[in-house]
Amino acid sequence: MGTRNCAAKEKHSHGRSFGQLIKSKALLQEALSNYAAVCSLKLREQKSIAQFVKVFVRTNQHRLQDKQYHAGVSIQMDLPTSDTPTIIKYALKGLELIIKKITITANAE
Repeated sequence: MGTRNCAAKEKHSHGRSFGQLIKSKALLQEALSNYAAVCSLKLREQKSIAQFVKVFVRTNQHRLQDKQYHAGVSIQMDLPTSDTPTIIKYALKGLELIIKKITITANAE
């Protein structure tokens, strides 16, 4: 997530990979929501706010038996914030856009 405060802090990003294979959309949404909540807390601890939420999804590069793909979206929030529900809402919106993009790509093949 890109962050800023009144003193125009530099951009920061945080990434997360999961210790286990996530096979359902519901589990991915839950994991993303939890991670967004942690990022929101970090923003508040730094007295910072985020203007964008960037979501990436990719398959495990070590599972060669799986079809490999990666996708990402960056969404500008209406107002810069460190509010947990707002950041979760935008992160989940980004996930939905990625899933839609992956579905369209898969149907086109």
